[in-house]
Amino acid sequence: MPLIKKSNKVIKWPVTVRIPQDGGSFEEETYTAHFNYLGYEEVSEISHKGDKELSLKTVVGWDDMNDIEGNELPFSKKELASWCEDIHFVKATAKAYVAMYELAEEKN
Repeated sequence: MPLIKKSNKVIKWPVTVRIPQDGGSFEEETYTAHFNYLGYEEVSEISHKGDKELSLKTVVGWDDMNDIEGNELPFSKKELASWCEDIHFVKATAKAYVAMYELAEEKN
């Protein structure tokens, strides 16, 4: 398959968030992030600003996100900003975005 340059590419990628529980254990919950696939320079610049900024800039949608009652939680920038106050969400999201790039490198 030939390499095709695409602009405004969005990639759906699984994110596993480890939520701390009483007694020193973790519960894993997974959602699918819709990541904006950025260029090298932009990723490099944003990553220096921290995980929260990387998450805010790269997540443009999601699947498998629910509210406390189990209802589907629609994506919005406001809702994303709220989630980005949760350190576990932010760390897991940034880690998944970086892994998406690193795994591509490993497979080549």
